[in-house]
Amino acid sequence: MQPLVLSEIPAYRTARASGPASLVEWTDHQHRSVGPAEFETFVNRLIPALAALGLGRGDHLCLQIEAGRIDLLAVEFAALSLGAVVCPLHPLLFDDALSAILHELRPVITLVPDAAQRRSLISAGLEKEAGQIVTATELLGHEPNEPQPPDAVSPDDVALIIYTSGTTGDPKGVMLSHRAVLSNVVGALAIVPLESHHVVLSFLPVSHVFERIVIYTYLLAGVTIHFAATARHARVLLNQVHPHYLTTVPRILEQVYRTFVSAATRGNYFRASLVQWALNPGRHGLLRRLLTRWLIARRVRRVFGRRLKGVLVGGAATDTEVIRFFKLARIAVREGYGLTECGGVATVNRFSPGGNLPGTVGIPLPGVEIRIEHGADSQEGEILIRSPGNMSGYLRRPVETRSVLTSDGWLRTGDIGVFVHERFLQITSRAKDIFKNSFGEYVIPMRIEQQLNRSPFVDQVIAIGFQRPFTAALILPEFGHLQQWCQQSGVHWTAPMYMVHNPEVLELYQSIIDKVNPALARHERIGGFRLIHDLWSVESGLLTLSLKLRRVAIEQRYSKLISEIYK
Repeated sequence: MQPLVLSEIPAYRTARASGPASLVEWTDHQHRSVGPAEFETFVNRLIPALAALGLGRGDHLCLQIEAGRIDLLAVEFAALSLGAVVCPLHPLLFDDALSAILHELRPVITLVPDAAQRRSLISAGLEKEAGQIVTATELLGHEPNEPQPPDAVSPDDVALIIYTSGTTGDPKGVMLSHRAVLSNVVGALAIVPLESHHVVLSFLPVSHVFERIVIYTYLLAGVTIHFAATARHARVLLNQVHPHYLTTVPRILEQVYRTFVSAATRGNYFRASLVQWALNPGRHGLLRRLLTRWLIARRVRRVFGRRLKGVLVGGAATDTEVIRFFKLARIAVREGYGLTECGGVATVNRFSPGGNLPGTVGIPLPGVEIRIEHGADSQEGEILIRSPGNMSGYLRRPVETRSVLTSDGWLRTGDIGVFVHERFLQITSRAKDIFKNSFGEYVIPMRIEQQLNRSPFVDQVIAIGFQRPFTAALILPEFGHLQQWCQQSGVHWTAPMYMVHNPEVLELYQSIIDKVNPALARHERIGGFRLIHDLWSVESGLLTLSLKLRRVAIEQRYSKLISEIYK
């Protein structure tokens, strides 16, 4: 019988353990491994320690955490056993945002990874809002009292409060019950073909619902989970742990694709021609299959540890060319879709035959209903979700809750989509990202950005033009590829901050835009652009923690440059 509440997962994993499954945490080149029974004992030891600090039913426990850590995961399950609510926060939150969130949460305890993070909170003046600031070491070293049996936890109790990334406004605390989270976990477990001997790698931020659902799924499946501290660290670990499955965001796969194509085509016309032929869509005869195995599969699989079977992708759209590239390497890339407000996962492309359609986000999970609220003249419309995974509401925001949750249980997502081949959902845009130009015509920036991102010369891009006479773009070049082009074209290479003004480089990017424009609606075509040299990042405040564009922040940062385009 599967768990009814999240706090039952450790005991369930121990009872079903049938092999060497363990949790493995990597720090630099060292690691420690914890088996199921040891982890369950670890959790039980922490329950009285948290209770002694005053944590009880309905109280909020904040965790400042980036990637998965065994000790902090144990703290979470201990807190959930007490009926407390776990509120994961990313360490890279800016002080103003963190202050607002802590003020709203009013936590009893804020658990930080180390003393340095505590000093950071105190120096930012957040000591009062954070409640008791406790390091993981202090909590783990706490002498346990005689354990008292915790109150029973109900499946409808709030288990998690996860804050939205804030792409379209202030972050909001999404309240998810045990039942809501487990409905997503059980649905994912039925779809991803995990077996107890499998090894998986986790490195995405667990302050977001996607990786959190994935980790719970891994725990129920009884696989061995390796936790890497960062995506960069994960790349090193791939050839040490040889994972069967992993989760990621599209940007990481796109970087692998671009790096491979760039390296394979550098300085050798014959090999470049072969690579382009191998990557060309269409029927693959025996010769092409052998060629792709030699040119692509062997090299790519070597990067990913040789036995990788599948990759689950979330957070943004993945280019179909990238998906096809990994398919040639015999690695199944499957896109899914969901919001924090629906528990993280609503649709997934299946690994089973006939259950995958690249360019879509797949088929609804069992028990999930999706309907499209059509416009008058279109099959597209806003996506509405009714699911046992839907949130209980936004913390302390009843008006905003009522604006997205209907009285009959449907969640308004704000995303625009359409069903393809009757059952596959395709996301076409986000309602709040669509803007009108000065002629009153609607422009869908995501469609323009996807077209430009297909070029190996483009790293990041944003389409702009709200109440402007034409659409424009800010483009960050992929400087590695651009430098190769300059060397091959006899263009003198200097620093990126100067190359973005080079006339020949500007001509190159104009030619890229000229190729993209015919694929766009006439009113969406790009009439001007500027190249920039600084990377948009979470640290700069221009990307959300899930690597989505903060459109308002980007346009504010480059307001002068944008004004130059429209002079």
